[in-house]
Amino acid sequence: MSGFEGFSAADFSAFEEAKWGSHAFNRERLEVKLKLQTLGKALQTRLAAELSGLEMGITEERPSVFNRQRVRDLTLFFLRDEKARRMLDGILERRRTIAENLNDPALCHRHLYLGARVFSGGLRGGLFLHRDAWVDSENLLRRLGELYEGDRLEALLRALPPEVRFGPAFAHEEAPLARDLRASALAEAIRANEEELAFYADRPAGEASREGPPLLDWMAGIFLGLLPLKNHISWRRDNDFVSLAQTLQQEEKKAELAFTGIKAGDSVRIKSGVAAGRIGRVESLERKGLLKVRVGPLLIAVQVEDVAIP
Repeated sequence: MSGFEGFSAADFSAFEEAKWGSHAFNRERLEVKLKLQTLGKALQTRLAAELSGLEMGITEERPSVFNRQRVRDLTLFFLRDEKARRMLDGILERRRTIAENLNDPALCHRHLYLGARVFSGGLRGGLFLHRDAWVDSENLLRRLGELYEGDRLEALLRALPPEVRFGPAFAHEEAPLARDLRASALAEAIRANEEELAFYADRPAGEASREGPPLLDWMAGIFLGLLPLKNHISWRRDNDFVSLAQTLQQEEKKAELAFTGIKAGDSVRIKSGVAAGRIGRVESLERKGLLKVRVGPLLIAVQVEDVAIP
C-alpha cells in the first residue's frame, strides 16, 4: 500500500483565482500539501532507481515572498540534489540581481524539474523549465547547435507518452502535442520563455477527484516517459555543453582568494543591488564566493565582490 488515496474536488477548488492571495485558505492548501507529500513518497518508492540523485520538495502553501504573495497551485518537485546544486549556486546567483533573488527565491525556479502540480483545473504531471533555470536552458540550446543533435532530440520527443503536450506552464489554451514538436520550435520557445515552459499531461479536476489511488500509477508513467528527455536536457558534468566544468573550477579558485581577509562576524558594506550602501554583518561564508549577510532582519546572499570592508 502506498498510502496515497487521491484528491477530492475541494482540493482543486482551493486554488480558484479569488483565493490565491488569501490566508483564509491556508488550511485547505495544507491538506493538499500533505497529500502531495504522500504522493511524492510513493513515487520515490515506486521509482527508486529512476529518481535517485533527485531531491523532493513542495512549494509553499501560504502566500509569501516565495510565491509573490499568491498561491495559484501547489507543486511537488524532484530536482538535482543539494550536492549537485552546490556546484552551481555561485553561477546561478551571479546571473540574478539581489532584487531578483529577494523577489523570487523559489528553489524550483532555478533548476529543471519533474513535477506534480495541483491547480484549479486538475492534476498535472510534467517536466518544467522556468526562465531562471538558465543553466539547463542554455545547455540544451548549445547542444542543439551540434551536428545531429536536433535529430536526437526529435527522436526523444516522438518517444514521449502520446498525451504529453508542450507549452507555457500557465497558459489557458490547450498546448500542442509534444510528439509533433520540432527541435527548432523548442529552441525558439526556450529563448522566448517569459515564465515557465512544460512538457506535461493533465487529469482534469473532475476526473482526478474520482480516480483516487490509481493517480499514482498515472503519475509514475508520466515521470518514466519524461525521464529520458530530462536527462538529455539537464546540465551535468558528463552532459556539459556550456563548458561549465571549467567555469566551476575558476569559481572555486576565485572564491578561495576572495574570502581571504573576510570572516563570519565582519561588518561589510553592500556595493550594489537594492541594499546598496547598507552595512551588514557576515553570517557565513558559503561556496563559490557567496556570503550570507545580515542586514537588519533580512539575510541576504551576495557575491563577495559586491561587498567592501567599511
